[in-house]
Amino acid sequence: MTEVRPGRLDDLPALTAIYNHYVVETAVTFDLKPFAVDERRGWFDQYAATGPHRLLVAERDGVAVGYATSSRFRPKAAYQPSVEVTVYLDPARVGGGTGTLLYQRLFEELANEPVHRAYAGIALPNP
Repeated sequence: MTEVRPGRLDDLPALTAIYNHYVVETAVTFDLKPFAVDERRGWFDQYAATGPHRLLVAERDGVAVGYATSSRFRPKAAYQPSVEVTVYLDPARVGGGTGTLLYQRLFEELANEPVHRAYAGIALPNP
């Protein structure tokens, strides 16, 4: 069974590996080179257990298999109540419902936060 929980610092190596797959194999991240785990620490530190900026991890059999985030949308003050949401999955988990589960939990958690809109960017090709 897949459990969804807040991200922990010890997830960072697995989350970095998942993200780096999409950096190397796709255009969806808009990053050009993979990251070392220590380079992703600042990214990790922007999330909290409460508030509009969250990091949720899908774990199966003790292994992080994907994650969802709600991040700052844009730096201008009028955008503060908006977030950008995203999900990244271990490529072996795509199509099995883990992404849907992550988004459901993320939106449930954001329902009680001062979030006006949640945006997601989609890059093509994206089957």
